[in-house]
Amino acid sequence: GIGGEHSSDRALSLLRHGGKLVAYAAPAGLFSMVKDLFKRMQVNLLSKGKTTEFYGITALYLVDKKPFMEDLTKLFKMLQEDKIKPVIAARLSLLEARKANERLESGQVTVNLVLLSPELL
Repeated sequence: GIGGEHSSDRALSLLRHGGKLVAYAAPAGLFSMVKDLFKRMQVNLLSKGKTTEFYGITALYLVDKKPFMEDLTKLFKMLQEDKIKPVIAARLSLLEARKANERLESGQVTVNLVLLSPELL
């Protein structure tokens, strides 16, 4: 995945004809959410052969937990079978959650940080 302020524009430029951009993550506020919605509508209506879709588990989970649980089961199976390989910047103790959050908020980390119980480190 790619992230950042103009990541959707960059990702769309990389799509082939018939490609679909699936965005995920929580928007950074109402303005960001509305902007993303209009961008999605613009691409879906005006782009020749490219589409976008947003995948957000929070809204889905509140309405119906079943699709989320099915997706989670599939993801864990794919992880176990080495079909997906998440990029992990660091594994930190759960006691370092504040430090991990500060790193994410500062932009120092653009991939995953994993918080683990201290005895698992």
